[in-house]
Amino acid sequence: MDKLRWIWYAIIVLCVALAMWFAPEIPFQSNPDAYTLIPEEDRLELEAFEANFESNGYPINILVLKHDKKWERYEDFQWMDRATKWWHVNDSLQTLSITNVPFPVQTFLGIRKKNFVPLESEARFQKWYQRADAFQDITRKFLSKNRKYALLFVPSDKYSDANVQVFDQEMHHEEVTVLPLDYFAIENELRADNQQETLILSAISFAIILLLFLIFTGSLRGLLFIASMIIFSLSLTTLFVYFTDMWFSLHMVAIPCMLIVLSFTDLMHLTYTHHKLRSTASSPAELRKQLGKSLHRPMMLTSLTNMVGFVLFLILSDSPTLTDISLLSIVGVVFAFLTSRFVAIRLLTPHMRLLKEGTGSKWNHFHSKYVERWRSKRYWLLAGSGVIAVLLAILVWNKSTINNVPYVTEGDHPAFEAVDIMGDHFFGDKTGTIHFTYNQPSDLWNPKSMAYLEKLEVEMHKQFPIKVISSPTILAKRYHRFQRNGHPGAFSYPVEYDSLFLNNMELLGGDNIVRHDKGVARIRFSFSNFDLDEALVSWDNMETFLKKNPPPKELTASLSGVAYHNDTTTQRFSENILLGILISILFGALITFVFVRNFTIFLATLLANSLPLIVALLIMILFGSDLNPISLFFFTVIMGLCVDDSIYLLLHRDAASKGSLYPIAVTSVVLAVGFGAFLFSGYDWVQPFGWAFLIGIAVAFVFDAFLLALFTDRNSIFDANV
Repeated sequence: MDKLRWIWYAIIVLCVALAMWFAPEIPFQSNPDAYTLIPEEDRLELEAFEANFESNGYPINILVLKHDKKWERYEDFQWMDRATKWWHVNDSLQTLSITNVPFPVQTFLGIRKKNFVPLESEARFQKWYQRADAFQDITRKFLSKNRKYALLFVPSDKYSDANVQVFDQEMHHEEVTVLPLDYFAIENELRADNQQETLILSAISFAIILLLFLIFTGSLRGLLFIASMIIFSLSLTTLFVYFTDMWFSLHMVAIPCMLIVLSFTDLMHLTYTHHKLRSTASSPAELRKQLGKSLHRPMMLTSLTNMVGFVLFLILSDSPTLTDISLLSIVGVVFAFLTSRFVAIRLLTPHMRLLKEGTGSKWNHFHSKYVERWRSKRYWLLAGSGVIAVLLAILVWNKSTINNVPYVTEGDHPAFEAVDIMGDHFFGDKTGTIHFTYNQPSDLWNPKSMAYLEKLEVEMHKQFPIKVISSPTILAKRYHRFQRNGHPGAFSYPVEYDSLFLNNMELLGGDNIVRHDKGVARIRFSFSNFDLDEALVSWDNMETFLKKNPPPKELTASLSGVAYHNDTTTQRFSENILLGILISILFGALITFVFVRNFTIFLATLLANSLPLIVALLIMILFGSDLNPISLFFFTVIMGLCVDDSIYLLLHRDAASKGSLYPIAVTSVVLAVGFGAFLFSGYDWVQPFGWAFLIGIAVAFVFDAFLLALFTDRNSIFDANV
């Protein structure tokens, strides 16, 4: 063994050791709120406007109080009042529940604040409870419609798991379960699940690949060689993530598994080519020269085709989330290529025996007999396959739908149940806003503007399954109710908006809706989640409504919000990616046509590379999965893998100009089954990709080996020495 090989082995060991050392330090991005696809420009604009409404008060945490029956008894509300006081800090009202909501009324003696729920006597409480629904603007923010859940807002500086446990012990109620809406606990559990999921998927995929390689080749030494190279390329990728401070997000969980499988392709072809050439080389240098001459072009092109989809994502994505996903994938593929092309080749010598003699000869003999037998019928096979592809494409087109990126909101911590309750019974799953700007308070507080805002709210209810609306109209109606001593029937617009209203708006909950000092206001509406195609129609109808019904000249109005930008961007991005995938497939086939100058091979290549993708899409539809930016990301992987076999079949030929079936067959089987590791995922959105990859790659191999091979019967400029 020469010194250079020793140096390379030392580098490999060092990189693997460093990667193992630094990997636990890589931060995991587990907050579901971070997985929005909002473009950077829209996000900054949205954040700048929303910053106008930032509260100067104390940050709060939410406790969901789940009642086994209903929140309806006087004794239960007395307990809730005691529970609220338990969290009080210096007798302030930083802790808030329905029992101590300040309810201002105007009396002869001036403004008086009283608790929203009267607990002085059971009789007064029962009177309030009977008409609680008449105060929907307050009641529904603290009590669910079915009265099974109540919310308790506590100061964040006093909140901790330990305090919640003490609270639960000291204030124990047999019929009440305390569920903390603790996002830190959610993130911690998701982070642990992500780490475990990444390791499990990678380990399963790695074990499957090595086991299949051993079964097919029977070479333990070849197995160790390939395993070491895969680990080395993964280590380089891990070090890149660490030193660039990249966050490893939830939807990156399958990328290490993907890189393991992709790395195997070139290594398998390298191992097989070394097996065929080692007896013809007189020295390691001569062997490296022959290996490079035979494999440089196909290795380069397969790596490029694998990166086509990732580059598309990188170019089209304005979202940091998708940018990091595509960048990590590109870097991983580049390291896999460099490892195979420059490192692995330098470690091979003519004396190394990685495969048994005669490996693959039976496979190639069988393939040659098939090709000769069916060559005369190849045009009929091509035409029939084309008809099948068109029919399946029509089916996929009619059945496929684009939807949002799936979020993982399941876990063991009670906070996950609290999140579900908040979405189902209080504030919904998505939030949209309409932003307003004006010059003077009178531009907003006048009958004409109020009528316009109410008209907008009516349209919102038509378009969305709304849970909660926060609007200037609610403030105006609360003020009139305040003027009438809190009578629920007075929840209507006042005759005029005087200085008392403008100067005491915070008592009516106005800080989060209107800021006169900045000339901004908003209508904020929350709604339950529904399919993206329906949501897009609703957003489009709202935009159309705003255009056809402009605000009074004193106001400007614009549709915005996280849900709005995320939904519209998801649709636009997904459509662009689908178009990019189709263009990439067509472009790859055109490149083949330019080199081989054979229109039939062009059609066969186009069919062999597009049909597996159509089949993969069909599999996803059958499993009830939708198209979204993450699923399309995986489809670009399938697209690259489908093209790989075509490239090796056309570019890597033996002396008799017959394609070497064996390495293509082994890599196809290993890739298909290796991606089958997704079937063992704990995430529902990952599992269908196991079948999509398995069947898609199998279809790609069948059409490459048994259709495209029928048309590669002549020498081309691609022919190599092997």
